Amino acid sequence: MAFIIKEIVGETSQWALWKVEETIEDLQQNLIFSPFDFVEFAQITHDTRKLEWLAARKAMQSLVQDAGYQYKGIVKEANGKSFLHENKLEISISHTKGYAAVMINSLKEAGIDIELLKDKIEKIAFKFISKEEFKFIQKDKYKLTVSWCAKEAIYKYLGMPGVSFIEHIILDDFQIRDKGLLTAKVVHPDLKESVTLEYILQHNYAIAYTL
Repeated sequence: MAFIIKEIVGETSQWALWKVEETIEDLQQNLIFSPFDFVEFAQITHDTRKLEWLAARKAMQSLVQDAGYQYKGIVKEANGKSFLHENKLEISISHTKGYAAVMINSLKEAGIDIELLKDKIEKIAFKFISKEEFKFIQKDKYKLTVSWCAKEAIYKYLGMPGVSFIEHIILDDFQIRDKGLLTAKVVHPDLKESVTLEYILQHNYAIAYTL
């Protein structure tokens, strides 16, 4: 499969969604690995995890090359933030069962996240939603999933250690739609910033990415 969504965001950023329908062997064909990629992939033992890992990198390679840049694989910092090997583009990667979402930005940091819609998210809402946010989010599965995606995307965008989803990333109230904007405030001791994101809500997944 190829991209089912591919969008340009402003003048410096692009994101895309890849639907995973290939086998592990299919995804490995013509996929470029960095030295870090080889080591990380060798440590993955579960086939489902291998499939998601490969699909995310296949999607990133395709997006980077389609944008006219050279792709040499991916490396990670100790905090888990991903970077392109020997390339100054900022990137973000997310994957879940059946999908891989990727984003690039030539000017500033990028953050993207995709999650499947699941009822059980209500049971873990207390781990990422503050009491003030819960007043407008409630137990709405769709708002909860978009909220998780938004906070995860911001976390990736920041690339900072010690960021709390509850204490340091505060969402403003938003109305749930198939596609919309939301804003959040970063109130970390080392950083104060407002972040705007766009989200997409489909029948079985939600995506949020920084603008």
